[in-house]
Amino acid sequence: YLLGVTGDKTTDRLDMLAVMCYNRKKNSMSVLQIPVSTYVGKDTGFAVSAVGDVWGNPQPVPFCSAHRIKLSADQMADGIHKDNCGAKVEYRTGSSSEDLIRVINQQYGLPIDNYLLIPRAGFIQLIDELGGLDIKLEKKTTLSGTTYEAGVNTLHGKAPTTIMAGINPV
Repeated sequence: YLLGVTGDKTTDRLDMLAVMCYNRKKNSMSVLQIPVSTYVGKDTGFAVSAVGDVWGNPQPVPFCSAHRIKLSADQMADGIHKDNCGAKVEYRTGSSSEDLIRVINQQYGLPIDNYLLIPRAGFIQLIDELGGLDIKLEKKTTLSGTTYEAGVNTLHGKAPTTIMAGINPV
């Protein structure tokens, strides 16, 4: 699964992005956190250059209004749909989810079965509804003026999200 947290608006840059794999046999989960500033390249077919911006900026797709279909490169010539249609190719807003999944497939070679993107406020509420998030710190850490002791700490939804970097969930 692909898990992401959006900004205040769903078109904002992603705050967090992670690939989660659940092992049913071991009843365990592996998480690969992907930095939202990860460069995706200029010639990769994305409208932006950072993975965190892909969701809010889907790549435009060629479309034939006469047939009401997306077009592939071999179906077009000189801005016209070739299939005896002659309709001018339009470019419409593409799919945010398809683009985000495609970038994970291309950059990391990982298959994505499904995804969940929730707004920041929803993520905070989810953590609070679950009673917090237990994390295990290897050493005493201070972030944004709050000190967390070494060992298991329970963070609630409004805790600084920066503590999520470099920790191991319990």
